[in-house]
Amino acid sequence: MKSSHAMELEGFKITLEKVFDADIPVKVVATDRHVSVNKEMDRNHPDLIHQFDVWHFAKNIRKRLSEKAKLKQYADLQPWIQSITNHLWWSSATCNGDAKLLK
Repeated sequence: MKSSHAMELEGFKITLEKVFDADIPVKVVATDRHVSVNKEMDRNHPDLIHQFDVWHFAKNIRKRLSEKAKLKQYADLQPWIQSITNHLWWSSATCNGDAKLLK
C-alpha cells in the first residue's frame, strides 16, 4: 500500500464488502470527510445515505479556527471557539437529520 491515505479507502471498501457479504442491511454510512471515501460512495453506493461524522467535522472546524486565532488580527476569535463548536454539536443533535435545517 502506498500511503495511509490509500489504506483508508482500501480499509473502507473491505469493511463495507464484509458487511454486505454478511447480509447486514445498510441504509446509512457515516464517515469522516475523506475525499476518496466520498468518491467511492458517490460512484459505487449511490443508494446509501452518506453522512459525515460530526466529531471529525467539529475537530476540523476547531483546528481551523484555532489556527486563525493565533494571528493577531483574529485574536478576538479565541474565546468563541468552544462556543462555536458547541453550537455545531447542538445544531447537529437537534436538526433531526434535516440537512437544510442544519445549514
